[in-house]
Amino acid sequence: MHDFFLRPLNQKNYFLIGTGLALFKYLVELGVVMLSGGARYAPVTFISPLLSIRQVDLSGAPDKVMLFILTWSLPFLAVAMVLSVRRCIDAGLNPWYVLWIACPIFNLLAIVIFCFAPTRRGLATLSEQAETTQDVSFIQTALIALLYSFLIGGVALWWSVYWWQEYGATLFFTAPVLIGAVSSYRVRSRLRKKLSAAVGAAIFNMLIMILALGLFGLEGLVCLVIASPIMFVATILGAILGFLIAQSTAQGGHLSVVLPILLCGLLADAWSYREQQYEVLTAIEIAADPHEVWPVVIAFPDIERKPQGIFAWGVAYPLRARIEGDGIGAMRYCEFSTGDFVEPITTWDAPFHLAFDVTEQPDSLKEFSFFEHIHPPHLDGYLRSHRGEFRLVPLEPGRMRLEGRTWYSIRMNPQGYWRMWADGIIHRIHLRVLDHIRETVEEQKASTAIE
Repeated sequence: MHDFFLRPLNQKNYFLIGTGLALFKYLVELGVVMLSGGARYAPVTFISPLLSIRQVDLSGAPDKVMLFILTWSLPFLAVAMVLSVRRCIDAGLNPWYVLWIACPIFNLLAIVIFCFAPTRRGLATLSEQAETTQDVSFIQTALIALLYSFLIGGVALWWSVYWWQEYGATLFFTAPVLIGAVSSYRVRSRLRKKLSAAVGAAIFNMLIMILALGLFGLEGLVCLVIASPIMFVATILGAILGFLIAQSTAQGGHLSVVLPILLCGLLADAWSYREQQYEVLTAIEIAADPHEVWPVVIAFPDIERKPQGIFAWGVAYPLRARIEGDGIGAMRYCEFSTGDFVEPITTWDAPFHLAFDVTEQPDSLKEFSFFEHIHPPHLDGYLRSHRGEFRLVPLEPGRMRLEGRTWYSIRMNPQGYWRMWADGIIHRIHLRVLDHIRETVEEQKASTAIE
């Protein structure tokens, strides 16, 4: 197995294997997207290094499709990196260049270069060398690896969030890959530890960084918990790659490759972002006619049910709604736990259709932190509701379907990952409102029947 991962791979085989895997991956994804209905998935979308193009083409796909594509892509990315390490060995290139595959936009260029680089052996692997490692302190190696991790993470956070004001794919994916690779490389190359120890060291460094963000009040608990899955997966992927790099070469100088990758990724994030609106639809059935439900839709009373699930962790949840005036131009106010949504009415087709824009909205959540008040940048419009509507659809006498829709955008990449969370949260917000409307109407009908 060790020989397979480090066996040189020539240009022809690298191209053929990579092309075959890419075609297989695309056909499977195309089939899933077509079965989901409503979304297109052209070949140019598949091969494009721009996340903005993918999010436009796949905007009509359900979030389960997006989750499948993200999960399905990980093993292919791992295979691409392993093949690229073997190609670098064959071409006599520094295997640290493989990390360019984790950099947005530049990843496709890196693969093209690997395809055309001629065979030029001479990069001796550590397995071919006498392992005359020095007596290196474990604590010293671990601290240096942690220092490198903080350097990479600090640059990514400061540049992306506090300078460019973007939460991009480089912050949540590329930077953790680089942290995992550097940490694992140092543990393997200096201490000759096994893969499990190298991966464990990388995970530990990422955990320390995440805890530091919370301890210093740079981020709240909710955001860190939501971001952790993708960051830890990226760290593990990078750690495996770092271990292979340590096995394939005795060359150092990894920071001279890692930092340019990080900076180019951050620039790519800022350049490639395109706003895309997504739609969330939630529907329930109510044992009533539309004219009985309409008054509660436009202005529902207090929701006394205690917040549960993700709402109990600080995510904003609806409390009540009131309206000033009637007809188009009326102003509706939906009060959440963090403030009011201001919703001027744009469609008033009583008792069947109510639509509105969202001109003002409160914070999307109240972050948990060791500090009394923190306000991370992602609270300022990174999850933005644009408009919404209610539709009351008669089904049969005394029964109807109530639909709630929200159109929103999210300024965080990778959009597929964050959209999955945002769709789930908005769906739960819808259900809290729709279930309350149903309960209120049914209570009113029961009270009227008794009278």
